[in-house]
Amino acid sequence: QIRQEVRQAGHEAGHKAGHEVGHKAGHEAGHKAGLDEGRRVQARDMLLRILSRREFALPPDLRASILSCPDLAALTTWADRAITAAALAEVFAG
Repeated sequence: QIRQEVRQAGHEAGHKAGHEVGHKAGHEAGHKAGLDEGRRVQARDMLLRILSRREFALPPDLRASILSCPDLAALTTWADRAITAAALAEVFAG
């Protein structure tokens, strides 16, 4: 009887500790994913704003590609190029 109670108490303590660790890890991963997506949204918005201010005619399919792009580095590179590009093709070259 005592052995079973000790085993049950150990099981419950292990379950609680595992739940807390898993919850914290899940929370941290979710927080990071949210921050990463926020950075991508900002980069997309900045790129579209620069292209608009530069008065580049943006085809709908290219706009859709920008809005669905998951690559923050590419979005940042394109925004940097858009600042000085003489033509839209220069922004997305290479």
